Amino acid sequence: MGEIHASDAVFYPVFLDLRGRRCLVVGAGNVAARKAQSLLEAGAMVRVVSPEACEQVQELYAAGRLEWERRGFEETDLEGCYLVIGATGNPAVNRRVFDAAERAGMPANIVDVPELCNFIVPSCCAGAIFR
Repeated sequence: MGEIHASDAVFYPVFLDLRGRRCLVVGAGNVAARKAQSLLEAGAMVRVVSPEACEQVQELYAAGRLEWERRGFEETDLEGCYLVIGATGNPAVNRRVFDAAERAGMPANIVDVPELCNFIVPSCCAGAIFR
């Protein structure tokens, strides 16, 4: 078997039942906020790890909708989580998140970095009428 490259990936389509499952989002900017919101809408229990957060993440935290650890990522953050989404904008941190998830056998998606994803999230259209 040869070396595996991200550009060669063939993904198996699957929908996950995240109700009651803890999911980790590393990063708390606008992109991370959208990811956290979509996980919440799917019924996940969301933990965000980031030293700072955008207004939307702060509001979700203040409303008790998610957990927020105000610090940088640590590999132990993965413990008890079902999957992780990295959206830090920092390539070194994103790599650490992905590598730790791979070692743990955990699904990981580093936003907009296909080579650091072992699952992908398709675009979704909610409430649209198709004719």
